[in-house]
Amino acid sequence: NFLEVAEKLRSDYDFGHTVHANHLPRGDAAVERPLVRLFKPFDELVVDSKDFDVSALEKFIDASSTPKVVTFDKNPDNHPYLLKFFQTN
Repeated sequence: NFLEVAEKLRSDYDFGHTVHANHLPRGDAAVERPLVRLFKPFDELVVDSKDFDVSALEKFIDASSTPKVVTFDKNPDNHPYLLKFFQTN
């Protein structure tokens, strides 16, 4: 399921996988496997999910990859997050 989601969302996100937690760039290396760990440069730096259902993974990635607070300004780095916020149903 992870590979299916990774292939589907590869154009929007970077994906990688490992069986050795010490290869993770940041976060607790002593994780309970299996899990999906999302790394992000804002809010909490890592978020984990143990639900490997395709739909659940897609929702997890979508929800977790959006900052909780975004500056509403002309900075183009913020535009994808603002668009995502305003396009939410």
